[in-house]
Amino acid sequence: MDKSDFAKRLANKLIEQLKAGTAPWQQPWEAGQMASPYNPTTGNRYRGVNILALMASAYADPRWMTYKQAQAQGWQVRAGEKGTQIQHWVWEEARPRLGKDGKPELDNDGKPIKDMVRLSRPKVLVAAVFNAEQIDGIPDLEPARDVGWDPLEKAERLLGASQAKIQHSQGGGAFYRPSTDTIHLPSRKQFEKAAGYYAVALHELGHSTGHPDRLNRDLTHPFGSEGYAREELRAEIASLILGSEVGLGYDPGQHAGYVDHWVQILTDTPTEILYAAADAEKISEYVLGLEQKREISQTQEATAVKEQIPHGERTYLTVPYDERHEAKAIGARWDAVKKAWYVGPSVETEKIAKWELRHQVGATVDPRAEFADVLRSLGAVVEGEHPVMNGEPQRIRTENDKRGEQTIFYIGHLDGVANGYAENNRTKEVRRWKARGQGLSEEQKSELLAEAEKKRYERRRQERERFEATADRLSGELRSLPSGVQKTAYHEAKGIEPLPGAPVRNGDVLVPGYDVEGKLWTIQYIKEDGTKRFAKDSRKHGCFHVVGGANSIEGLQKLGNSPVIAIAEGYATAATVAKYGNVPAVAAFDSGNLLAVATALHERWPDKGIMIAGDDDHKLENNPGRVKALEAAAAVNGMAIFPELSAEQREQGMTDFNDLGRAQPEVVSRQLVATLNATREGRTIREAEKLRADSTRPKEWLEIEKVRPIGFIGKDILALEKKIMNQQREQEQHPGIDR
Repeated sequence: MDKSDFAKRLANKLIEQLKAGTAPWQQPWEAGQMASPYNPTTGNRYRGVNILALMASAYADPRWMTYKQAQAQGWQVRAGEKGTQIQHWVWEEARPRLGKDGKPELDNDGKPIKDMVRLSRPKVLVAAVFNAEQIDGIPDLEPARDVGWDPLEKAERLLGASQAKIQHSQGGGAFYRPSTDTIHLPSRKQFEKAAGYYAVALHELGHSTGHPDRLNRDLTHPFGSEGYAREELRAEIASLILGSEVGLGYDPGQHAGYVDHWVQILTDTPTEILYAAADAEKISEYVLGLEQKREISQTQEATAVKEQIPHGERTYLTVPYDERHEAKAIGARWDAVKKAWYVGPSVETEKIAKWELRHQVGATVDPRAEFADVLRSLGAVVEGEHPVMNGEPQRIRTENDKRGEQTIFYIGHLDGVANGYAENNRTKEVRRWKARGQGLSEEQKSELLAEAEKKRYERRRQERERFEATADRLSGELRSLPSGVQKTAYHEAKGIEPLPGAPVRNGDVLVPGYDVEGKLWTIQYIKEDGTKRFAKDSRKHGCFHVVGGANSIEGLQKLGNSPVIAIAEGYATAATVAKYGNVPAVAAFDSGNLLAVATALHERWPDKGIMIAGDDDHKLENNPGRVKALEAAAAVNGMAIFPELSAEQREQGMTDFNDLGRAQPEVVSRQLVATLNATREGRTIREAEKLRADSTRPKEWLEIEKVRPIGFIGKDILALEKKIMNQQREQEQHPGIDR
């Protein structure tokens, strides 16, 4: 796809958001509230213009991935969800090396020798990615991502490493002056929070990267001009990236005056957003790389000594950056290979005692064992070949992972000084590790685990506080809406009637989600075209909606007065089940929430029968709707049923009881009534099957049902169902002869 088409669509969306004040770089946020869009399956954040393309979407969750990446984790993109386009520019390409005769040169194996060639114009690769809010089965987003450092200390180190000339004043504003290459800032005490000071300082540091000795951008345009606004656009996007990467937060308030310029620029030249984002990425990379550049400079300083100390006579030290001058003063030198300070035998031991104990070469252990301890501190189960220290991305499971899940992502290197990176994609804990030359003692391991548990506890506390605040906000939002019902295009498309308890606002259906105590925690917003999203910073896990209940109290009363509770995935399917089954029906919102909702309801009413009206996602690999419904039913000794779809209906894409109800309501009614009656009367599943005119279950299933009373689907039946599904899939893929 032409990059101009991508740019034009994105520019048009950003223009609308700029006018409304909702563009990504117009939204303030506090430290810890937000993360740049990233891929949880690789651990990498998205870059350049893709950051804006993803942040401009309506989704609050920062996790994005391709369809195949989600599938590989055992997660499933919901049917009908639309991907968001991103693009990647490739500037190099491997091409055969040609000899003097114009023919490709060959290596010893007879294969063409290829060289990397810089392209005059980049190749544009396009992909579609899906947000975590569009995916079933993905773990809930943890509230805060541990960046692995104190954001204020990190920002101070970056400013120090830049060696920028910073001048403070009591009354002046914040700006960068190219003519003197100086950054001017208000005094620190004029900022309400320290993070605010550092965010502004890094913004101006971003402008300073345009100096000819750095990234060399055109900074000659006068204040208020279009060229000045273009530079400010780059600095704003860079500040957005830096705020997330450093962990400071982001406040765009002082740059609101450029909106009209930005709208005009993107209107006249949509591709400007591509170049602005690319420059912003370069700015952020330059600023974030300042520490590493200072380390290189430090290395050059330390190695510029005449006398060499033999390796066997060196004592290696762990010297904090702020204490480097003190170490140099007593004769310490920098080892560029080991990336550590050291002294020779002539230095008195008393002078190096505070740095010496943690970095002795004599205490060397296997770096794999050392890195394995780091992985275990994140909760990883280290077994088999792990950790694999080959510089390639790896995944490993934790104790709490379900079958097939691998929550820990890591990369380990043995080149030079062994080092690695690891992240728990569920808790967002991060470890950056470099071999220290010694192993972790039991006490140190305990300290690491205790610190990790402390951080997890703090994250859970923050998450609870955020959920509570959102719940209060949503309660006020519902109270402000009229109590009557209103039919929308969504109701028409799904063939359902508007019901009490799900109000309408601006054409959107609002479906409240509450727990078994009746407390509101979330709202699902359903647009007229069926697009769904949840309230930002809300809790969905274990929450549900009883269709037809005017409020949570009335909904729970419906469940309490019924001997059977039906649970479906979506709101429209639950409404269909309630209508044709004449039973209280609960919407669990998606298949990944079925188990949590069924378990919560079973614990509240252990004597009630539970029927899971599952989706039959027959076109999706592993049929997640069916598998999740069976798992939920097995966990509560309930029953899972699925729409009896003909081959033609399956080909048409029907998957749930709402689809079938619109085409053949009598089939849905007969199936639901027979099953529910059997549940109420305690009949066997086989007897319930006899009441259905058009049974589609395999003979193997009926053999098991002879002895299994309804309401008791055990794990043996769950296993059999999966076996049958695999056999049917194999038959469809390999029909064979006479099969």
